[in-house]
Amino acid sequence: MIYSLKKYFHRFFTSEKEIDIAALRKYRDFDTYELSLEVFKEQSIYLAAKLPSEPPEGITYRFGPSGYMGNVNSEYCSIPTAWKNVNNYCHWHFAELPVIILAFESSAKKIVLPDEFIKAKLPFQKSWMDLFKKLYPDKKVLKLSREKFPADTLIPVNHATSTNETPIGKCFYRNFHVSRALLI
Repeated sequence: MIYSLKKYFHRFFTSEKEIDIAALRKYRDFDTYELSLEVFKEQSIYLAAKLPSEPPEGITYRFGPSGYMGNVNSEYCSIPTAWKNVNNYCHWHFAELPVIILAFESSAKKIVLPDEFIKAKLPFQKSWMDLFKKLYPDKKVLKLSREKFPADTLIPVNHATSTNETPIGKCFYRNFHVSRALLI
């Protein structure tokens, strides 16, 4: 999977003007990646056992670095796709919000967001989007086309997901972060 993602990103950043979003659906679901600009370094965090399904000795969760892929000088910062159900309070706050914050914190003036973020109707979503408009009045929010987005773009990456199949109690390492608030 890593090879194919590198192939798509290479094609994406070197030659094509636009690329099919389906090719990048898993941009938040891999463990090994290279960032053009690293904001938060790779780290390991020990978590004591709190849930019945966790090993009694606890677990050390390994986070990859967070930051940006792509052209750091681009006028666009794009979030290619939502990770999971954006209407779920926890998914919004622990998976989507860190990536949205990275997008607005970037040097890009045009923030390209998926339709699910722009059309968000729940009070907590609207409050966050209104806050971003107030905090970043110089940023222009653009709606992501259902099929394509700008080729010359910056893509925020927050390591909140994993594909690791190592078992932890009753679940896999890749599922563990979903049940615990780990990193924003």
